[in-house]
Amino acid sequence: ALEQAAISQDLNVGPAGTVARFLSAFIATSEGLEATLHGTERMHQRPIGELINALCELGAKISYLENEGVLPLRIKGVQVVGGKVEIPADVSSQFISALLLVGARMREGIEVIPVGIVVSRSYIDMTCALLSTFGVKVEQAGDGCYRIPPGQVLGAEYSVEADASSAGYLWSLGTLMGGSVAVGPFFSEACQGDKAFVEVLSRLGAKVLASSQEITVSGISGRFGAIEQNMSEMPDAIPTLAVLAATADGVSQISGIETLRRKESDRVAALQMELSKVGVRSEATESVLTIFGQRVEELRPAIIQTYSDHRLAMSFAMLGTAVPGMRIEDPGVVTKSFPNFWECLAQFVEINRAN
Repeated sequence: ALEQAAISQDLNVGPAGTVARFLSAFIATSEGLEATLHGTERMHQRPIGELINALCELGAKISYLENEGVLPLRIKGVQVVGGKVEIPADVSSQFISALLLVGARMREGIEVIPVGIVVSRSYIDMTCALLSTFGVKVEQAGDGCYRIPPGQVLGAEYSVEADASSAGYLWSLGTLMGGSVAVGPFFSEACQGDKAFVEVLSRLGAKVLASSQEITVSGISGRFGAIEQNMSEMPDAIPTLAVLAATADGVSQISGIETLRRKESDRVAALQMELSKVGVRSEATESVLTIFGQRVEELRPAIIQTYSDHRLAMSFAMLGTAVPGMRIEDPGVVTKSFPNFWECLAQFVEINRAN
């Protein structure tokens, strides 16, 4: 079905950056396929040039249809030669993951040489673990390079664990409202970076209980303290922590925000704007977001703009459970990653109030 779609029509990835990057690499290394890749207006602004440059250097045939470095793209699938390639590592880990996912399909395999500080390394680790399940050996050299020999990607039975990024909103509800939330299954050997978010919640005072089937987070009664936290390995959880910090007792500092300006929205600017609407002051540098916490009863309701960003909508929805009168514009944006988010939120609030 994918091959027919790629040949016969344009592919609209919507707002999905991961899809755009992984699909670009897949089509480029699929001999005989041709496709035009495009998406939302924001996707036509988000960077992909470093990945496209690397693929073309390896032998891919990709051209820009409008502006260089961004979608839309025209991709002609060929037998890519492969070999060594350098790629900036400080823009998105997805560029490295995209190359690794197709490395075994290349005639000479691939050697990916990250340049600069590697951001969100946990996602690359996830990619390597996934590939090993399907018979692809990834050699991680001491010099930081990733090497994959040419070979066949094998079929395998694979169990997908719960999404820790989405679970973070539910765990945070427990922290914010003093209730208890269990989400699973999570496998002990899995390496989702966002699983570590429960450790951050624990630092805020929440009680965390992990079993072989689920992770349960229970909040505390009363206001939790401020926090200083580096979130570079779980950047998708930064909006969630920022909203929690808005109600903390004191000044919180969230570092590792460098990639946030290139997400579905400029999440740093968006967070600052929407936090200001509810009465929370914040300051931002290139790497640190500082939030001056307020008592919940001092916050004012507001109409929250989502900037077509699912994570902003869900993060501020949590705050809406504590601040009556909050409204979220474009609530349907959550369908990108958590289609039944509003049902889960309503269920939790109902149960929590009943108890």
